[in-house]
Amino acid sequence: EDVLGQNQLRVGVLFSRGLVQTQELFRIFQNRQLCAKVAELDLSWSVNGHNLTPLTLALKRMSNLNVLCLRNNFISDRPFTGRMDMLSHLNLSGNRLGFVAFKDLLPEVPNLQTLILSENRIGQRGPGEDAEVNDVGVRNALRQLPNGLQHLHINNNQLDNNFRDGLYAFLNQEVGNQRLERSLLVVNLKGNNLVDLGQEFRNNNDDPIELQF
Repeated sequence: EDVLGQNQLRVGVLFSRGLVQTQELFRIFQNRQLCAKVAELDLSWSVNGHNLTPLTLALKRMSNLNVLCLRNNFISDRPFTGRMDMLSHLNLSGNRLGFVAFKDLLPEVPNLQTLILSENRIGQRGPGEDAEVNDVGVRNALRQLPNGLQHLHINNNQLDNNFRDGLYAFLNQEVGNQRLERSLLVVNLKGNNLVDLGQEFRNNNDDPIELQF
């Protein structure tokens, strides 16, 4: 337990980053007292994305968790179930998430301020899937973003101009016309194939959002 234990626990920070085998990691999480003290948890390269049940059970015990990093874990479905009211920073970059998992996750983190979904599969279409249906799906997912969200990173995904209308509606209506209800400051869409969307938005809006392309 010393690998993840005493020194880090003093400051409420717990990380694995691939240094501890998954089975050993979740054995440690059986300690309810330890779980209750964790405010920041970094499990990059540490979780089996095909079996998230142990992670869900562990997170339910972390009532004070504020920062969660699950980078590079081959996660294709939402990574946990159940509300996490204290969570303000969630990093899910480098996984295999599509828009459905993205949408289903949002109601569980109502106080999220930073959401990082870089290098996933948002926007990817399977054989025979309709582009318009996926556009509506992304638009509906974006509408579920918590009102307090400040930083949204969807860079290096697979969004293209088939999602242009949905993204523009989100940026223009869901944000631009409702600034008093939303706190969004930065939207990062770099590394997607969205031709001219950024310039079009800037030309038609005085909104103070920092839009990154």
